[in-house]
Parts: sequence; C-alpha cells; structure tokens
Amino acid sequence: MSKYEEVREELLGDTRDFSELNAPNAVVQSFAICTYNLRMIKQLIETEEEYAKHIEDRHKFQHKLVHRAVNSFRSTYILLSHNCYNSCYRELRHQYETYLTLKGVNTDDSERVARKWREFRVQLDALVGGTDEFPFFGFKYIDYLRSRRASGKDTLENEYKSYGEMYGYLSERAAHPFRIDGSYLDGKYNEPQMGENVYFSLFILFGVLKEYERALQDTPVPELLEEEFEMTAEQANSVFPYEVPVFLHEYL
Repeated sequence: MSKYEEVREELLGDTRDFSELNAPNAVVQSFAICTYNLRMIKQLIETEEEYAKHIEDRHKFQHKLVHRAVNSFRSTYILLSHNCYNSCYRELRHQYETYLTLKGVNTDDSERVARKWREFRVQLDALVGGTDEFPFFGFKYIDYLRSRRASGKDTLENEYKSYGEMYGYLSERAAHPFRIDGSYLDGKYNEPQMGENVYFSLFILFGVLKEYERALQDTPVPELLEEEFEMTAEQANSVFPYEVPVFLHEYL
C-alpha cells in the first residue's frame, strides 16, 4: 500500500452505505432517492424541448437555485456516508438559504424577476473572458437575490421566533466555529447527529421541490411532470415524522 493510499484510508475513514433495513437508514435512503428524483426533474426541464420551451426569463433564477440545491443535497449524502456531521451543517445552511431565496423570488413580481435576469445576462455577456477571468465581478443580481433571501428569512422569523434561533444555531455550526461542543462528533457514526442532519435536509428538499413547482405554475410543466413531482413528494412524506417544521405546513 502506498503512503497516499494509507493516508486516504485514514482521512476518509469508514464509509456507510445505509443499505441495512432499519428506521434511521430508511430516512437516508428516502433522502437519496428524493435527491436523485429532483435532479432528474431538473435535467428533464433543461434538456428536453417538450419542457424547456416553456422556461422563460422569469423562471431562470429559480432553475439555477434548484440546480445548486441539488448539488448541495448530493454533498450531504456523501458527507453522511463519511460521518462528517459538522460539514453537513454547512450544507444545511446553504440549503436553507437557497430555499428562502427561492421562496423570496417566487413571491416577487414575475416581470421584475425577468428584468433582473436580463440585466444579469447583459453584464455577463459584457465580460470578455467570462467569470473565469473576473471571479470577483460584482453582478447586480447578487444584491437582488440577497434582498429576496432577506425577505423570506424575515417573514419566517417575524412569524416564528424560533426560526431566528435555528438560523443562529446553523450559523454557529456551519459558518462560524463557535459551537465547539460538537468538535469531536465527526469521524464515527452518531445516530442522533445523523438524524438531525438528514431530516432537516429532507425537509428543505421537500420545500425546494414545492417552490420549484410553484415557480413553474404559469407553464404546463408541473402538469406534464405531475407524476415525477408527486412521486418525489410522496417519497419524502413516507418517512416524515409526526411533526414537521412549520415552513412545510403550507405544502402539506
């Protein structure tokens, strides 16, 4: 065995496949299936003319947000497989803020959304060399999406104080190294920690799915892909606990 192989084995540790039939693994399995299904829905919409022809400028921010969310959900599954719970919180915060941004864009005037997208395209097209050469370029759409996220976040936190506390917890575990009480959780299987991560990611995935469907409600796409949307929602619902976060109530 080479030194690299030895180090790689040490760094990655044991990998779980969650295939054993028990209650905790069933949630991870459903989460993985939902992630795959959401990815397939997104890919159908962007690659098949039957669906892609209905996607206009007013839908494109939402589509890009879902694309990023799918990659984040996939990362969560990989991190759970390696017992990297603290890293999962970084994905959780990203997913939660993506959901809030998606919801905020969906509640904005569709013509304004389309106009902001077109402004972004004009800025992007003017960059000779693209973002590879100008990675720090200050696109105006960033401030727009930031404002939509703030709108969604404020709406929830004003109605439910606990959401401000939850956001603080996610920030401390994910973006800021303040929660040192969880420093030694990584590297070995921890069922409560895994459950917290996977359940919350699944809740957010369900919200993203519903907001994606809502973003396209002025097109035939949700009806054309009704079976796919419903199948994914039912897969998530099949392992939901009796109580779910209040932000999901409007979808259930």
